[in-house]
Amino acid sequence: APTRAACASASSSWLECGICQEEYRQEGDLVPHVLLCGHSICAADIRKMIGVQGDGFKCPLCMRPITVSHYPDRFPPKNFVLIDALQKMALTEPKSSAVSKCAECDEPAGALQFCLECNFEFCPSCAEALHRPRVMAAHKRVPADAKPPPLLKCDTHGENLKLFCVEPTCRRPVCGLCASHGSHKGHNCKIITDMVAEEKAAVDLLLAQCVESTSKVEKYSTALSSCESTLMKNQELALADLHEDFQEAHMELERHEAELAAAVKQETGKRLGAIGAYLVQTATVLANSMAVQHEAEMLLRQESLSFCSTVQQLSQQLRDVQGMADTTELVVPPCDLAYHKEPRHPVARRIRDALHEITMSADFQTSVLPLSLIHRFFGQGQRALEVQGTVILDSDVFHEFASVTILPGGTLTTSAWNGNNGGRLCLRVAECLTIQEGGAIDLSGKGYRGGAAVTGTDVQSFQGESVTGMGQASAAANGGGGGGGPASGRYGGIGGGGGGYGSAGSTGAPNTYNQGNHPGGAGGAVYGDDKLDDDVLPLGSGGGGGAGYKTSWTSVGGSGGAGGGSILIFAYKIVHRGRILACGQPGGDGTGDKLASGGGGGSGGSIKIVTCRTRDIVLGVCDVSGGAGGSPNSDEGAKGGCAAGGRGGDGRQRICYISE
Repeated sequence: APTRAACASASSSWLECGICQEEYRQEGDLVPHVLLCGHSICAADIRKMIGVQGDGFKCPLCMRPITVSHYPDRFPPKNFVLIDALQKMALTEPKSSAVSKCAECDEPAGALQFCLECNFEFCPSCAEALHRPRVMAAHKRVPADAKPPPLLKCDTHGENLKLFCVEPTCRRPVCGLCASHGSHKGHNCKIITDMVAEEKAAVDLLLAQCVESTSKVEKYSTALSSCESTLMKNQELALADLHEDFQEAHMELERHEAELAAAVKQETGKRLGAIGAYLVQTATVLANSMAVQHEAEMLLRQESLSFCSTVQQLSQQLRDVQGMADTTELVVPPCDLAYHKEPRHPVARRIRDALHEITMSADFQTSVLPLSLIHRFFGQGQRALEVQGTVILDSDVFHEFASVTILPGGTLTTSAWNGNNGGRLCLRVAECLTIQEGGAIDLSGKGYRGGAAVTGTDVQSFQGESVTGMGQASAAANGGGGGGGPASGRYGGIGGGGGGYGSAGSTGAPNTYNQGNHPGGAGGAVYGDDKLDDDVLPLGSGGGGGAGYKTSWTSVGGSGGAGGGSILIFAYKIVHRGRILACGQPGGDGTGDKLASGGGGGSGGSIKIVTCRTRDIVLGVCDVSGGAGGSPNSDEGAKGGCAAGGRGGDGRQRICYISE
């Protein structure tokens, strides 16, 4: 071994931080600071220990407790002795050359190789000479500029620091003696190279995870930016659409306002024309009356002879004037104005509802009557009727009341049509008819009767009853009555047709068994006056009966539904929040064994209301719908072996407004 290299030892550990092994500097993070125990540590390592252990930490060199708060600045003071030494060395130390001296011959610039085993730099000739022996030849040599950093020495034992104590309270490099016999005996110590490899692997993993997380955050940030941009663009589009929609709404409202104003002015002109005509008529009557009255007063002042000669003529004139005044219609035209075009815009509809106090629905018909005829319409009844539960009045006669109040849960009705009479309810109410919410006038299914269903092989069910009379066993319509459904032992039964009145009834569903097409009973026809000006309001017609199947089976077709009854109401005032019903009865369902068809539904009946006061009348329900057809009794209907009955047609309803 080289003599001088073995003896060479130049330790400058007192100028290096005992923790990071970095050379002290006169300023910055590597400025030396002295602890209470006397050891010096760089400022950077002291901050790290304070960050990990807090105000109190242990000196990593002697493990003496150090309390930061004991220092005036809450930080150990600078070691100015070391700082002065560094400053003097910087002034007196000659600058080293780029190439070190050879450890053997001290050649100033010849140390170009470094032996990893000897841990010295040599010039090429010394390196060859010293490593000729077999033992030295195995040493590995590298270029001097590729030599590893110098191994640190243990301050206690002077040994190389080849181990690292991984105990949480230590975390520092140690020598083998420290690990086996010194202060780190029993601690978990690892070879520094292994420790570095493990830590690098852990750092590589954390770095990869950090890169992945950063990539996710970048993507999220990009998505947020894109969302922000899209949101702003959509806001501009939404505001533009909003502006356009409100412009359209304003234009629609302005147009509708102009139409409504024109309609009101037109209606006002009509009423003013009527008032002018009435004023001319009354002015004529008043002028004649005043003239005759004046002549009568003059005659009364004359003497007896003159009075007797003219009294007969004057008396006749007085009677004529009185008759003219009595026959004059004392009519005040209605002052409520109706506009007749249903507004389309929701805001306009709300305006229409707000003006309901001074307008009336276009569905009302207006007529004018003399005051002398008002009581003929509404009667002079003295008795008040309050309906709780079900109240049945006689049919086909006018019932006169002072007032009628139908409470929630109450139902006013009459007996059903029995072939001679029934099914018609007629009311005269002198004051107010009130139907509260949950109350009803109900004549559903009180009209003409439905056709009977029969059971048997190849038989025909009966038609529904109508204005033409009782039905027969026929699939054809009976006027408004629905046709009966036929049955066949070959393909099964067929449904009855629906009754007709205001609209035609539907034909019963066809029987399509085995891909056939056998039509059901025919639907009933339309009849009666559209305006309900009939002397007697018609009843709704019955639906045709549905057919069964075979005599040997117990399948029974559904009976036809009865039609709706008729309701005629004369009421001075109506407050209607309930229901006024004259609906058709649904057709009966097929029963018993399979292949029984449903009956046809009855048609709706008639509702006619005459009143002077229309407020609140449109808030309730008036319904003259036809009844639904009955259903077949089994899943054979899906195969076409039986069928449903036809639906009944709707009835008719009308509300008439009479001005006082």
